[in-house]
Amino acid sequence: MTVLQAPEAPGQAPAPGKGGKVSSGLLDPKQLVTSLPDALRKLNPVTLWRNPVMLVVEVGAAFTTVLAFSDPSLFA
Repeated sequence: MTVLQAPEAPGQAPAPGKGGKVSSGLLDPKQLVTSLPDALRKLNPVTLWRNPVMLVVEVGAAFTTVLAFSDPSLFA
């Protein structure tokens, strides 16, 4: 019986002992640059109108940010 290893998925770090380049992880600048435009598009209130939970989260985050900058003593 021959045991075969599954091929590695693209972008996946190689198995230990195989050598190769280690991925830079979650904050890879190249990945951030490619995903930033899509992330900003998803913050559009027109898009969020279809998902009311995320709309309320966005409005709450904006309100909290305005409060934090207008009166920092509230959060001290």
